[in-house]
Amino acid sequence: MEEFHQEKEDFYQAGLNSGTYQQTDDTKARVNGKNYFTPILCNPYYTAYFTKPHKDRLTLLDILSGGCPRGYLLNEESLALMKTLRVSDKWIEPLRPLLKEKIYQETEMTVLLSQLLPSPSVSSPLYKRILEATAIAAFHQQNQTVKILICDDAPQFKLLTQDLGLCWVHDGRHYKKLLPLVALHQTILDAFRQEFWDYYNKLLQFKKAPTPQLEQELSDEFDQLYSRQTGYESLDER
Repeated sequence: MEEFHQEKEDFYQAGLNSGTYQQTDDTKARVNGKNYFTPILCNPYYTAYFTKPHKDRLTLLDILSGGCPRGYLLNEESLALMKTLRVSDKWIEPLRPLLKEKIYQETEMTVLLSQLLPSPSVSSPLYKRILEATAIAAFHQQNQTVKILICDDAPQFKLLTQDLGLCWVHDGRHYKKLLPLVALHQTILDAFRQEFWDYYNKLLQFKKAPTPQLEQELSDEFDQLYSRQTGYESLDER
């Protein structure tokens, strides 16, 4: 049994190391009558499934770390991440004198935060956001493999990697939800959606037969598609 588990771990670690990007999603699961989640991580070389009680950023960080112990880092990046996660300056500034390039373990971080926060409960939003920010900063310093995450627009997938590649189909839903009343706006939206999906088909063809010239053409066409002002304000905003 131990050999089987080791083989699974080696397979998963090889999958993480097989490229610079990973694709992820999650779905609901039931474990002994309780609600759990099944995160999925994959690329063209492998697919891995997990069963977890939560689907937050920390859970996904643990998965992307390949089971390595979670670390926490107080540096300028973690403070910037706290701002992004809407932690008040009231709680960020007391952390600034503690900045150092040291990876804290969870027990060390708990002790540190207990001296600064009013209620260092793991369930409190403030505590969790600070833990997320410092864990993401540590992951960025330690991880040299996973640079791109391909996913939908769910909040738990954001901020974890250097780049985020959103799903084209999910992006298309934003335009489908628009319901213009003006006839001209309806015509503009229909034309844009047709162009949107025509471009997607070109991407699929490029995947089958990529060339540097076609890559540049598609890059230019992408910029044109998303930078134009159509005259339908709601569409332009999206």
